[in-house]
Amino acid sequence: MHRARFVVVLLAGSASLAAAQEIDRGREPHERRWSEAAPVDSARPVGPPARWVPEFLPEEGVDPDALPRPEPIPPPEPPAEPSTPWVELEFEGRLRLGLGHDSNVFRADRSAKGDTTSRASGELELTAEFFFGGELFNEVSGDSLSYVEHARANEHFVSHFVEYFQPLAEWFDVGAQNALELSRLNLLNDNGDLVPRGRFGSLDEEARLFAILRVPGDADDAEELWWEKLALELGASFRDKNYEENPGVESLDYTELRFDAAATYRVSRRPRVRFKIKYRFRRRDYREFRARDRDGSAFSGEEPRLELQRHQVNLTWFQHFRRGGLDLRLVGGLGGTYNRDLYANDRSYRELSASFRAEWWVVPERTSLSVALRALGRDFLVRPLARGGGRLRHRLLRVSVGAQQVLGDFPPRREGGRPIPFRARLALYLRGTSIVWRSADAGEDYDRVLVEGGIEATW
Repeated sequence: MHRARFVVVLLAGSASLAAAQEIDRGREPHERRWSEAAPVDSARPVGPPARWVPEFLPEEGVDPDALPRPEPIPPPEPPAEPSTPWVELEFEGRLRLGLGHDSNVFRADRSAKGDTTSRASGELELTAEFFFGGELFNEVSGDSLSYVEHARANEHFVSHFVEYFQPLAEWFDVGAQNALELSRLNLLNDNGDLVPRGRFGSLDEEARLFAILRVPGDADDAEELWWEKLALELGASFRDKNYEENPGVESLDYTELRFDAAATYRVSRRPRVRFKIKYRFRRRDYREFRARDRDGSAFSGEEPRLELQRHQVNLTWFQHFRRGGLDLRLVGGLGGTYNRDLYANDRSYRELSASFRAEWWVVPERTSLSVALRALGRDFLVRPLARGGGRLRHRLLRVSVGAQQVLGDFPPRREGGRPIPFRARLALYLRGTSIVWRSADAGEDYDRVLVEGGIEATW
């Protein structure tokens, strides 16, 4: 009787153990001790164990319940979740070396002088993404354009841009930016302020704070409401620009206070289509440069320093098609500007502009073609012409075309080779630009053609 009771208990314990291990989905099949055990709800009999289990034969007078029973195998511990890195870094860069030709080095109306050019430009970008959602972006860029025969027309600049972006809530982000630039460029009077021509080195710095507000939305475009596709941006900045001193010319140093507001509407994610409208207000105060009378007459020494207010509105459209073998990016823009001279309207004008850019990757990630167009019309309100009647006006048309052919990666990728921490993508590029500038003032018109080709490395 005792022997029969013990055998029943042993079989019951073995069956319960086998059933418990059958539903343990966390273990691999080869680790399951009872490989042929039936599920708990199965009607088929429990098969023999995969491994031999010794049979216990109790002696007379021994209580079978006191004998040791097979201990249940503890469930496996869940795998430890990978720890989130404190910061993730991403490094990118670009370097260009090229040769070209400039048909009109000094933007002359007559007797244009052409020259061979050499250019070196590059950017280095470092992005740091923190575990708490913040992002720090750093960019250092530079460009150097040198002429073979006319060295006094050389242009150089180097700049540093840093931005910190911090999401505070699903609907609210804040950020700060600072741009610092050191340049030595040919300063022309085609920027609307009618400053003297010449070469002016400058140190330019601008600090900006901004905030972005949006309505939290669903990831599916079909389920989003129109206001969930809208984002608002507000910003304010302060700019300080200092020019090197030039004998006989008043200092062109100025400070500038800016405010901006923008609204971005995302039409769809696939394809990516969005519109953005942005308003900018700018107040520029020159430290020494004086305003002129409304007829543009020479300085009398009693005019106040020049102060300008600029109201600008821009509408930008962006679309990116990427389907199958088609990769096409389109960007279009319209702009309107009112620039006001606070003294006598000498430099007050209205301006309209339009721009368009298309980039088409004919062979995905290998061959691309691009075209860009910009047109501008500027009409001064009261500034008369230097000769003849009428008011001063400016017209600009700029057309650029370009092509790029990717050569491949360097060092080349090899199957089964050792990983290389640094690899650059090499490409050949060619671009041409035609500029037509027209001014109602005599001797201010010019045409200019620039052609450049070279090699580019990105990583």
